[in-house]
Amino acid sequence: MTEDVLNAAILRMRAKALENFALIKDLYHRAATRETVDQICSLSLALAQYEGAMITLQQYAANLSSLTENEKKHTIVEMQKEVEELEAEEPEEQDESEEPDKKILSGEELAKRSPTNRRTSARSKRPRSKKKEQE
Repeated sequence: MTEDVLNAAILRMRAKALENFALIKDLYHRAATRETVDQICSLSLALAQYEGAMITLQQYAANLSSLTENEKKHTIVEMQKEVEELEAEEPEEQDESEEPDKKILSGEELAKRSPTNRRTSARSKRPRSKKKEQE
């Protein structure tokens, strides 16, 4: 994960917090209805959650970006496994692409296996009638 991803998460939470603040402010300046209190309560709870999450991420950003030695080793091992898996998959894909070439049948083999081919071949070998030849 890059620092940009973490900053994007912080900014998204800030935007959500500001959105809730604006909605509360809007409700405050309107005429009160029966739902106004409930709406302000739910919006203020969401505002507090987004603000808290944003502040928490800002505080832990430095710690999140640094890895311990064990985490570095573990990350390297996982990356090596992924590379090995990808390399193992590539030959299989090549084998699959070669299979259609191997499945091309010769004319004799096709004649043995395909009844349709045999019928069309038999028709082309039959002598034509005199009427068809005259036309």
